Amino acid sequence: MTRRSRRDKLELHVKQLRLAFPTPWPVTVVFAPGSRVPKLGEKRAVRGLTYREGRKLYVMLNTSYPEWAIHEVLNHEWAHCLDFRPGAAELQRSQAPGSLPDAAQRQWEHEQYHDDHFYLHLGRIERAYESWED
Repeated sequence: MTRRSRRDKLELHVKQLRLAFPTPWPVTVVFAPGSRVPKLGEKRAVRGLTYREGRKLYVMLNTSYPEWAIHEVLNHEWAHCLDFRPGAAELQRSQAPGSLPDAAQRQWEHEQYHDDHFYLHLGRIERAYESWED
């Protein structure tokens, strides 16, 4: 039996997610070194990011973290893809309090995108992922 490379394991993980948890819109997963990933304030690059362009979703994963962390982040970001409700992100942004300090604004946004619905998806993914690991 041959040992899989880090990249092969990640691509297999994406394939398993696509089969077990189809998303409402097509998802492209981008593996990016830390230098290409947006920073959270001036502190550190984010581990993962999900965003929409038109009718496509993109997941960007920071590959400068340990392999186990990238797999965990992929599960997290895929839950965002499953939870994506067209129009919901725009509605949430339009309801955002505009006068909050940066830290409070980030906390408000985090809570909007990590509600109970999101965590139900993440829980299902995590349970399935445990059975996929080698």
